[in-house]
Amino acid sequence: LNNPHNEHALIYFFENIFDKIIKIDGDIIFKIFGKHPTKKIAYFAQKYPKNVILKGYVKNLEHNVKKSNLLIIPIQAGSGVKTKVLDAISWGVPVVSSMEGVSGLVSLNESGIIVAKNDLDFAEEVLRLIKQYNLAKKLSMKSFKYYNKYYSKDAVFSKYDSSVCIDTPASEE
Repeated sequence: LNNPHNEHALIYFFENIFDKIIKIDGDIIFKIFGKHPTKKIAYFAQKYPKNVILKGYVKNLEHNVKKSNLLIIPIQAGSGVKTKVLDAISWGVPVVSSMEGVSGLVSLNESGIIVAKNDLDFAEEVLRLIKQYNLAKKLSMKSFKYYNKYYSKDAVFSKYDSSVCIDTPASEE
């Protein structure tokens, strides 16, 4: 959590989105997982003691994330594919993300990931997935298929195999 992009994303989420969510549903519980939470992140957990649980490091992240309704990716800066997005969709967990959070993914329209257009949209999409279980399940299944098509070990090896040519000498008779 002490990565500047992660810290900035959480601060941004709390300062611009979280209040919009809890004004509509004050029973939302937001769990934060990750090593080395910064003082600023801990501050927001203390500011919202009813709604925020700062779990910190957990041995089995997959188990904990799978128990959640969804994963949020409010990242505002960074580069490359975010492994936390790939982890979530490989585990069948719905994702609401900023556009920056999904930058680098291929064929995004196939992904089942909800990409928020702005802060209000982000809050509304989080609430919609929490309230509409069937939609969340449908998007999870779509994301899981997307992951298997583009990012699973088999998909990556297949792409690698098709892009590398290995010539073998003709066998001698």
